[in-house]
Amino acid sequence: MTTSPGVLPNFLIIGAAKCATTSIYHQLSQHPDVCVPGGSMAEKEPAFFSQQNAGTWDNGLDWYKSLFQHWDGEKAVGEASTSYTKTPAYSDPPELIQQVIPDARLIYIIRNPLDQILSHYRHIVLYGDADATFAHSIFEGDFLISVASYYRQIQAYMSRFEREQLLVILFEDYVRATHEYGVRLCEFLEIDATIPLEGEPRNVSRSKRYEKVRGAHRFIAKAPRGIARLASELLTRPVSSIRWTPETHAYAAEQLAPDIAALRDFLGDDLDRWNLSYRG
Repeated sequence: MTTSPGVLPNFLIIGAAKCATTSIYHQLSQHPDVCVPGGSMAEKEPAFFSQQNAGTWDNGLDWYKSLFQHWDGEKAVGEASTSYTKTPAYSDPPELIQQVIPDARLIYIIRNPLDQILSHYRHIVLYGDADATFAHSIFEGDFLISVASYYRQIQAYMSRFEREQLLVILFEDYVRATHEYGVRLCEFLEIDATIPLEGEPRNVSRSKRYEKVRGAHRFIAKAPRGIARLASELLTRPVSSIRWTPETHAYAAEQLAPDIAALRDFLGDDLDRWNLSYRG
């Protein structure tokens, strides 16, 4: 293997959050024609183009290139940062990507937006970053719905990139026909499509638990095994306990409806694989 100062990527997985982007990233990473960052999650998801004023952007291009210093001539060089499709919370990624790698190929993996919102909020809660209830985040906040407004995110890129630079894949289709869409991914990246992508894309397990009493995990970690098990049941709850109500579902569906209609037109797809009805 050669050692180099690093190179800039030529493809980015730009999201969406909680749509198995990490799984597909790992699938691609095993292809011999692909070079991606290794090491910590911060390197695997550097969010370089989404933190202009408060993050890794300030580390500079040499730092970003160093994430790929193990490059050994692979045709496809890339990374995956879901914050690249979180407009308006992160409004700068499309502009910065165009400035630095204007010819980049962009991969956008999406799923049923109502499922995405629920999974995204559960993830936020699980890692202790939620400062509002699910209902408050839906009725009073814009973040969850905006991230699941896929056409809104796409628009931010289409004003700066050519349509052929963007590949949109429905997660539901990828799961149904993993080999077929794996080939499509390889062809999009112009790498050997006869080499299958290993593994299956998957979402985060819903069995994980989060605190319902502040400091619960610290107490559980120090408690004897039997007490820890009981304390876990009493002081935490599974993320799957967070669910849609008829009211939150109706509001979110109404807010998303124009975006979904525009997305159908953009993709030329009726998106009939998405069950957008209330499921309780």
